[in-house]
Amino acid sequence: MSNKLWLLSKDNTAPFILVALTYFIFLSTPFIFFLILKASPHTSTSVSLYEYKNTEDTKKVTKKIKEDDDSFVDAAGVGTAQLNEFDDNEGGSMPVEIVTKNVKNWKKDADSRGFIILTRLSIFSIIIAFGAIGSAVSLISRTRNDGSILNNITILEILSIQTIGGIFACILGLAFMGNLLSGAIFPNPSVFYRIIYIPSAFAKLLVWSFIAGFSERFVPNILNNFIKKAEDTNG
Repeated sequence: MSNKLWLLSKDNTAPFILVALTYFIFLSTPFIFFLILKASPHTSTSVSLYEYKNTEDTKKVTKKIKEDDDSFVDAAGVGTAQLNEFDDNEGGSMPVEIVTKNVKNWKKDADSRGFIILTRLSIFSIIIAFGAIGSAVSLISRTRNDGSILNNITILEILSIQTIGGIFACILGLAFMGNLLSGAIFPNPSVFYRIIYIPSAFAKLLVWSFIAGFSERFVPNILNNFIKKAEDTNG
């Protein structure tokens, strides 16, 4: 009887639902961390340069003060920017006013390299997570409705099935990113790295990621179509 508790059946789906949800949360950890940081105060003000006409105000020099390992403060001031050979003045320098940010660490700076990397990682993590949960929902719902799963599916099996669903969703996301699939119902590839800030496009991405995991033949059929088109083109 105890062994049957670890096997997926029409009357035993609760443990597999819990495992699927736990795996979904694990895969979407970067996205959850991103949401937590976005909910906290942060800045997205870019550093900009302005030409300063009064050349007598170039005595102050912008400096960076290092506070500790992960924090810094840029002190605003007036300095000179070195010109290159492509500028009109053919070298030398011009006075500029430098506007800087007062940011303690990358977690509060939406324009920092660390935050940008986290944003992109969050996009792919939620794509994989939705693909994984889609494959689990497909398997469990078919088992509950008609008991069509005849093999002995264990906890480890459902994790492997979710992993395959996540891989399919990631491949589909790369297809969107590479503009291999285009249309009104698909996400716009030109905003892929900013898609997390565009609700309508982000919703499309999540729905298609879920479908990629839910329908086990969806992504393989798309890949087969790509292969046929490539063969026809080369032929």
